[in-house]
Amino acid sequence: MPTTKVLFVDDDEQVRESFEFAHSPYFNIVLADSGKQALEILGKDLNIGVAVLDIRMPKMDGIELAQIIRESWPDIKIIIHTANMSISSVVESINLAQVDGFLEKVAHDEDALDKVRTVISLRLREFEHQS
Repeated sequence: MPTTKVLFVDDDEQVRESFEFAHSPYFNIVLADSGKQALEILGKDLNIGVAVLDIRMPKMDGIELAQIIRESWPDIKIIIHTANMSISSVVESINLAQVDGFLEKVAHDEDALDKVRTVISLRLREFEHQS
């Protein structure tokens, strides 16, 4: 398992637990329930290579969090995930936060899980090559 970690940020505890259960055999997963907690983790942990952010969270949404991450930790690969990926959300994410990828919250069938793992693996390799 790579030492580079994946930070997964979502305000829904069930979504966080599902993501961790599905992906912890493949990646070192760090969970945060808010943008604030994510920033605290990023301030302490230098081995975060990918941040997977829910776009809709209270207080600090995923786009705002992505902008802060991009400014403070430019090498971290940012993936936005959401259940409602509208074209306007995609455009806003690209223009404001310069995200590296998008994932839809989908049912946890093996095909969907494989797609998520592939995207994260690609982003981790890119991060490790930059470091």
